Amino acid sequence: MVKIMDPALSAPEALSPSDALREIVRVTRLNDALLRRTSGATWMVWGIVVPAIFLTYGLVGLLSVSNPALAAIFPFIWAPWVGLGILLTAFLWRTAGMQVPVSRPVARRQGILTALVFLLVILGGLTIVGALHLPFAQPAVALLGSGAALILVGGTGLNCVSRADRGIWVLGGAVLAGVALTVAAVLRGSLTEQYTWFTLIAPLATGLVCTLGGALVASREQPRS
Repeated sequence: MVKIMDPALSAPEALSPSDALREIVRVTRLNDALLRRTSGATWMVWGIVVPAIFLTYGLVGLLSVSNPALAAIFPFIWAPWVGLGILLTAFLWRTAGMQVPVSRPVARRQGILTALVFLLVILGGLTIVGALHLPFAQPAVALLGSGAALILVGGTGLNCVSRADRGIWVLGGAVLAGVALTVAAVLRGSLTEQYTWFTLIAPLATGLVCTLGGALVASREQPRS
């Protein structure tokens, strides 16, 4: 019996060298685009997580006025939100890794180092301000620390997919640090007013910077060669 081959299942025609080169370039650009969009989506995830941390601290601080026992959970409020952010970030990059070759150990190490930079800079700033009794409210220090950490991560290229991505990290960090220093200078001498204003400004500033930064990273076009 003669078998009739389905044309759709027949072996593909051999590509010419020029066609093969164009196909390689096309696939490379698609992979680069996927990495940019994954990086942008990661920014947007943290554009939700970081404002949520500020808002939760503000809410607990407000509730602790009538219930002082709530102050005991202050050192741990950030942990669930950061855990959620890390989980979503890992899911995004694991999904991207199904298409693009991504070294999981390297990606995991860079993610952990990035989180440590933020924690060390922010907690270090809060410790220094508390020890020296400087006139800065905690939300102001946290916002300034977030900006400094962004600049540090972008400047070192840690967890960045391109040079332009690094520039956006540095620019976003400069904006956050500038907002923190400007508002603190305007409200200097009044910790109560600083706390009140930064409880509103910090989530708004971090949300806008991370969301717009993510949109810029995701929408940036790859230069054509």
